[in-house]
Amino acid sequence: MSSNKLKKSAVIAIYLAIFLANFFISTLQVKSLENPHYFYGYVYYQNGTQVPAGTVVNLTDYNNSNYMTTNTIDLGGGNTGFYQADVSQITGSQDGDLIILNCSVNGEVGYNSTNINISLGSQQVDLHLETESISISVSPSQWNQGSLNIGSSNNTTGGYFNLSNNGNTEVDVLIQGENITWDGNTWYLSSSADLDHFVLQYKKTVDSVWTNIGTTNSTFISNLKPAYSWYTNWTRFDLKIILPTSSSKDPPQIGFNVTFWAIVS
Repeated sequence: MSSNKLKKSAVIAIYLAIFLANFFISTLQVKSLENPHYFYGYVYYQNGTQVPAGTVVNLTDYNNSNYMTTNTIDLGGGNTGFYQADVSQITGSQDGDLIILNCSVNGEVGYNSTNINISLGSQQVDLHLETESISISVSPSQWNQGSLNIGSSNNTTGGYFNLSNNGNTEVDVLIQGENITWDGNTWYLSSSADLDHFVLQYKKTVDSVWTNIGTTNSTFISNLKPAYSWYTNWTRFDLKIILPTSSSKDPPQIGFNVTFWAIVS
């Protein structure tokens, strides 16, 4: 991302209501890129003009996650958005690998992809940018827990919630909880349960342990990919609540929010 770019945020909230009292072997032979193989093309803003010379273009081999960068150059005559890259310089690249290209500049972002085909000699892959969009969602957006006793706990299982990046740019997602208040009384969100202190935790399906949620935002997931077909743009997770060991005053039906913030990675 450009260093002079303002980060924007998107916010969603989950309302949590609590009621208390062929195994396949391929014999295909692939060819390593022992000789130079060039990708080239132009990078265009949404309005059709070319990006300025010096704009960074990223090329990532989807098959091995290795990547390289190059910069656009000025060819004269208004052609400032031309780039050229020798993809044989990407470590481990092979004929047939999927190369994902992306570029972000001045509030616009764009992706394109194609497979390496060494029989072509070189390949033109243009990038057309669009206004950066940040959008995340969680489904389901509510967890109704029924009746729970003081000192008990409850949690979802099996990756009950799904958080998705619906935008066109990579994001970091932050998570934040809140205290529960009613009629001048408070249960405090804490790291351990106690008198008037409760715990809220999450566990992504890739995690082995539960992580506490606090009243200040903390990292939930980093570098969540955008909504393009070749990316996994979602993560599944569960939530757990541990009620206070005792309460100064039993609350009526209550609820609280878990808030997720998305910022550009």
